[in-house]
Amino acid sequence: MQIKNGFVNFEEINKNEYSTIISIFLILIGIIFLIYGSDLFVSSAINLANYFTVSEAVIGLSVIAFGTSLPELVVGIMSAFKRKVDFALGNILGSNIYNVLGVLGVSSFFGKFTMPEILAKQDIFFMLLITAMILGFMF
Repeated sequence: MQIKNGFVNFEEINKNEYSTIISIFLILIGIIFLIYGSDLFVSSAINLANYFTVSEAVIGLSVIAFGTSLPELVVGIMSAFKRKVDFALGNILGSNIYNVLGVLGVSSFFGKFTMPEILAKQDIFFMLLITAMILGFMF
């Protein structure tokens, strides 16, 4: 693995650098840190909401939404640097479609959802605004 101009050159990674056992160990460590970090992230967001007397819904729609979108942002930036615009656009659109249809759809099997009317109206406005911006960027 080489660093060139401040970026990691992924094309030159030696695939035999790690053994299978070390790779499995690193994956397990990553999963453990992911679970711990996610729990810490959500509990910290709830503490922030309580400290600043802000609704947990506002924190969920801002801080948590931003935190869960960071992986797509990183992949989009990396694919833009590699001039793979189709991959970046597909990643972002696919992730958002999966979040709406997959996560919300599966979650609806396990409970009843209610959303305050004011949030529903604001979300529709922002979704239409972002959709118009994306269409403008595409053309």
